Formats: sequence, C-alpha cells, structure tokens
Amino acid sequence: MECVRLKAAQTLDDELATVLIISDPNECNENFSIVLKCILDNVYLDAGPMDEEGGFRGTTYETISGYALKLLTSNLFVKNCRFCLGKMLSLLNALCDHEPGVTVPEVYYQGQCLKEYLCVCLLLLLKTKNQGDLANIINVEADMVFNALRSFDFIPVFSKFIAANMKLVSEGFTSFVLLKFSCDIFFEYLYHVVVVTPEEYSAIVASKLVPVAIYQLVDNENFNTYDIDAEGYENEDQLTAYEQFKIILLINEQCLMGRYPDNLVVNSLNPTTLAGFTNLAIYYLNREESTIVKILVLKFLYLIFTTTTTSTAVYTNDLKILMDICIRELNDLDYTNPEIDSGVLVIDYLRVLYPLVSNSQVGSYKVQELKEVLEFLKAHSSEAPHHGDVIASLANSICEVEWFAEACHHSSRPLSPSRLDDSTVLSSITQAFTRVASVRTSTRADYHKHTRTHNIVRRNSRRKSGVSMATANNGNVFLKMDLPADDEEEEDARIENEANILDLPSEYVRMKPLPRLPVPQRRREVYTNNEASSSASSINSASSLVRKALRKKAPPPPTPPSQATRSASDPPTPPPPPPPRRKRHVPH
Repeated sequence: MECVRLKAAQTLDDELATVLIISDPNECNENFSIVLKCILDNVYLDAGPMDEEGGFRGTTYETISGYALKLLTSNLFVKNCRFCLGKMLSLLNALCDHEPGVTVPEVYYQGQCLKEYLCVCLLLLLKTKNQGDLANIINVEADMVFNALRSFDFIPVFSKFIAANMKLVSEGFTSFVLLKFSCDIFFEYLYHVVVVTPEEYSAIVASKLVPVAIYQLVDNENFNTYDIDAEGYENEDQLTAYEQFKIILLINEQCLMGRYPDNLVVNSLNPTTLAGFTNLAIYYLNREESTIVKILVLKFLYLIFTTTTTSTAVYTNDLKILMDICIRELNDLDYTNPEIDSGVLVIDYLRVLYPLVSNSQVGSYKVQELKEVLEFLKAHSSEAPHHGDVIASLANSICEVEWFAEACHHSSRPLSPSRLDDSTVLSSITQAFTRVASVRTSTRADYHKHTRTHNIVRRNSRRKSGVSMATANNGNVFLKMDLPADDEEEEDARIENEANILDLPSEYVRMKPLPRLPVPQRRREVYTNNEASSSASSINSASSLVRKALRKKAPPPPTPPSQATRSASDPPTPPPPPPPRRKRHVPH
C-alpha cells in the first residue's frame, strides 16, 4: 500500500472520517488497513522533527489516545468489532517476530509504531469496558469483547508479546511505555475473567513469560533503588522492573487460584533468585499504595513461607522488616469502617503473620508490639462489618504458636481468651486464602496507584503553596468565599480525568514526547537537517517528499547488450574495426 500522507491535521481528520463511517463488512479489511496506514504515516512518521532526547515534537500520548478513540467509537469498529479485534491480535502476533538487526531497520521502526498504536487501542477498549462510568463510550458489549479475545487466543498472543517486549526493553530496542501498555492490557483481561482456563495457563507456561520476566528483573542492577519519594518516574529501568514484578505476581495468583500442582513462579526461582525476589517483594510491600498489589505480594509471601523447600530461604533481616510492616499495617488499617472494607487486607496480613511467627528465625523480635496488636484485633473484631470471626480466629491461631505463647505468658498482661478454637474452621480459612482473587478486592484504578501517586502529591503541594484567600482579594477576606483555581491546576485536573485514562504518569501524557525508538540513521539525519525549516504540525509535506524519496530503492543497472546476447561458452567478440580516415582536401 502506498504511503498515505496528507497536508494538515484537519485534512487527516476529514480523511479518517470518510473511512471510519463505513460499516460494510465486505470492505472492513481494506478500510481498517487504510486507517492504520493513515495513522502510521501522518501521526507517527510525519510527527515533525526530533528533539534532543530522540522523541517527536508535536505528538504525545494524548494525541495517540485521541486517534485511538476515533477508531474505537467509529462505525467501522463497532459494527465489525470481532473482525477488528482478530486483526489487531494477528498483527501484534506477527510483529513479535520482528528482530532488531535482522528485520530491515525502517520496517522494524514502523512495526514498533504500529505496535504502540494497537496497544493503545486495546488498552482503551478494555479499560472502558471494565470501568462502569466509561462503559458506554464504546458501543459494544463487554462480554462480546472478552469472549472474542479468548476465541482469538489472547493469552497465548500476549504472553509471547510481553516476553518479547521485555527482551527488547532490556536491550534498548523499544520503550518502557510499550511494555507498560502490554502488561496493563494483560491485567485488564484478568480483571474481567478473574481466572484463566487450563488451556490459557498452559499457553503462559509455553511462552516462557515467567522465566523471562524473572531473568530480566534479577538482571536489572537498579531495580532495588526505586523510591516513591524521589523523582524516579523518569528512570525507566525502575519503572520497567515494577511492571515485570507485577506480571510475575499476577501469574503466581493464577497458579494458586487454579490449584495447579507445580507453581510456575516458584519453580522458576533458584535459591539465589528466590531470596532476592522475596527481598524485592518486601521492599515493594513497604511502599505500595495499591490494595490489589499488596494482596498479590502477600499471596506470594504466604506461598514461600508455607512451602517446605522455600521457607528457610529468606534472609532473617527481611523477616524482621516484614514483621515491622505487618504490625504497622494492622495498627493503621481501619477494618471497622463499613465504607472502607479493609477487612480482606487485615486477614491477608494475619495469614502471612502465622507462618512468619512460626518461623524460628525471627526469634522473639517485637513480641510485645505484636501481642498488643493481636489483643486489640481480638477485642474489637466484633465491630468489623465483615469477616469479624475470621479476624478473631486468625489472631488467636498466632497467639497459640508455642514460642509466642510462652513469651506472652511471662508478660505482665495476659492475652485475651480464644473465641474460636475449631481447628477445622481455621484450616478452611487458610485454604481459602489462595482462592480469593485480588482483583475483586478493589477497583481497577487501584492497581495503578503506585505509578500515579506522585502526580497527586505534586498537584496537592502546589495547591497548598498557592496564594491565600486574603492575598487574592487584596486583604478583603469577605469578598470571595472560594479562590478560583489557576489554569495549571485546571489543566492537571483535566489530564487526570480525561487524557490519563492510560494510567501513565502525567509526564508521559502531556510533557513527555513519544518514546525514543531505534530510528534508522538515515531517517535521523533527515530530521536533523530539516529541523530549522520544519513546522510544529504533525504533518510536514516538505520532509515527507524527502523521506518518500529515501524509501525508494534504486533499480539495478540494466544488463549490457553484449552480455545479454552472449553465452558463457562463446569466444569473446573482437572489437569493431576503426572508422576509415577522412581524406584531407588540399586547396589548389
């Protein structure tokens, strides 16, 4: 298909509108391909000159998400949703085979751009279907979307796709954002289906996604320096490690809920990487904002502590840090508030505490503090609107651990008597822990809290540091009751509520250009040479002609006539005789 390049952004929108309105299924394949080609040529490849960081000026993820929504809300997609989804997955599956250094550089670069646009489309589609207040933006049924994805082998395709992207990110051949998009799509699918089928789980195993994620995570030397209080959201190594960490935890939960005999995550960890990964899990648990991710971490720790071959592989210092975290969280969580159901999280901390206390490595560390927490939980468990008996039973089971009971016996304040002594009830509660889906404990937006918390803190700090009401009213505190919000705060709020449906840090939505991709050197020289004369528009017709000329390959030179008519066995043809000499006329 020839390059579809247009003169201006408005012309691009008009051209897309004439194609997107067509719902004829017989023309769907051709029209869908035209839309993708038009977006690729005019939004990505003609995005304007490159900046100092290697990104494109004039095109942001807000722009990309806008064009993605144009496609998702069009007649072309709504009336042919199943076909379009199959087309997207087939393209992403085919693009997994593109390898840098093997694939033609220009083709590889265009493939990266196409992967990013398709991922944004899929991510916005699944987010709107999973989020109740946005479900009607795209006029297709949620069940139809997810059933179509399952029938088109979503899990096999995306397991392979994510594993390939992890390798490319580690080698610097693609961006962190593309990896985040693909991991978020995987989460949105699990948020709807909760448990994958045995066939889908087998596909995850066959894709080698977990071994690849663990290898890339452990191989990252900077992953354990991630600090939410620092400006670390520009450090893509740390952000990449966080995405790899979450995808491993999601698959571990699927192993537990599916009750498979061999845990894929544990089997992929050797003793050295197991200790390091457990250290990382405790590190994130101490800083995590998301209830969903906290429960995922607690499930992994529970599995490690209750498995005979792994229970002693954790460092003693890590166990003590985990004890501090559990005591702090059990003190802080308000499980008596019916509006904030923290009971599930309290139960999960108690379930991890039981094998933790049973482990002799912690010794008598924080006995008095833990005793006070357990006494409080047992005394006030009846006030919990849900799970009160479960909380009391788990707290009592910890108190009955032999060394802990003996240490408490010598304390000045004895523990409260047990309320539930039925061991069979406790056993059933413990077994149910692994079968509770983390995605059902909170909203889907909760999953992304850790990534976007700094935006909220930064916006609130600007609001607090603003001018006072008296200063804004020239000293008259009675003139206006409310201060008008400044333009910057309104812009941030608009980004937070509208454009940031991609769940990216705000820097990536508006202030950060498209990610740096491995651009061919020839194309990079064109951008540099034309920077002074190119406009800020997303379409540059002057440089477009140059790039189109560069893409054309020169035809091979024609075969000389003498070689075309002569065979290899014929003797060489003698050269032609020289022309006769002209006679010179001498004047008389």
